[in-house]
Amino acid sequence: MLIYVVLLPLRALDGAGAAALWPPLFASVPDHVPTRERGVAMSVMNTAYLTGLTFGPALAGAAMSLSRVTGIRPGWEGRAPFAMVVLAAAAGAIVASTLPRRHGQAAHESHQAHGRWPSMRVTSIVMVITLGEMFATASLAPYLPLYVQQVTSIPKERVGFLLVGIFLPAGLLGIPLGHVADRWPKRRVVQLALCITAVGLWAVTGCRTLLPLAAAGVVVMLGFMLGLPAWLALISDLAPRGGAGRVMGLMSTAQGAGAFLGPVVGGYLWDQDIHYPFYAAALLLTVTALVALLFIRKTERRSGAGG
Repeated sequence: MLIYVVLLPLRALDGAGAAALWPPLFASVPDHVPTRERGVAMSVMNTAYLTGLTFGPALAGAAMSLSRVTGIRPGWEGRAPFAMVVLAAAAGAIVASTLPRRHGQAAHESHQAHGRWPSMRVTSIVMVITLGEMFATASLAPYLPLYVQQVTSIPKERVGFLLVGIFLPAGLLGIPLGHVADRWPKRRVVQLALCITAVGLWAVTGCRTLLPLAAAGVVVMLGFMLGLPAWLALISDLAPRGGAGRVMGLMSTAQGAGAFLGPVVGGYLWDQDIHYPFYAAALLLTVTALVALLFIRKTERRSGAGG
């Protein structure tokens, strides 16, 4: 019981910190990057984020191994990853302190727009699409390695290498794909990416061997890498001038709800059949893609945002 008394408040503090970090981080892009380059800027941030998710477990394992080999202090093997995270956070804080401040007209416009909220239509679309994408992702993430192992029957120690092999092509193409969001209308990129991701997930549900499963996984990752930077850039365009942080905050709220509900529903479906979470995620992303196709265009016209 004591461990829950300690860990739950710390986990809540961690969640509050993440909620406080991402909205202003993404909202800073429109403050410092021209509209024509926002897709690439969001793609750089998204690539860095996914790189951390991909290699974080491997680096944590390396920190544990280093602690064990060096014998720095007994009992520190399990604490080494947390020490690594603290050092990474300190480095991030130092880098963040170097961000330039807005001056002149940009700061004046932000002050003039203070207190403005996006329209209800924009708010609804942002919440629905973000919740659908995050819910689908969170419902699959905890079970992906187990699913790959059970479907392909490969040894569990090789599953991590397979996942890196799936993530790597999408990661390498992440920044080039960001240029697509800057050259094409952002809403079209978002709509296309959601359709690609949904098709890829439906393909995953039908794969029973390694190579088709890996190919379908690459398609899903490419859809995310193409769509997420365009979606973030589109949100910044849809927000009222100086109000990007509030729209990003709404997006983070939807992400938090999806991150909480996804594993709960995914776990229940997994207990029924290991394929059910993937069917559910594919269906949800299909619905989300339809919402994007039907409503984003009207949202953009009303907001007056380009793209």
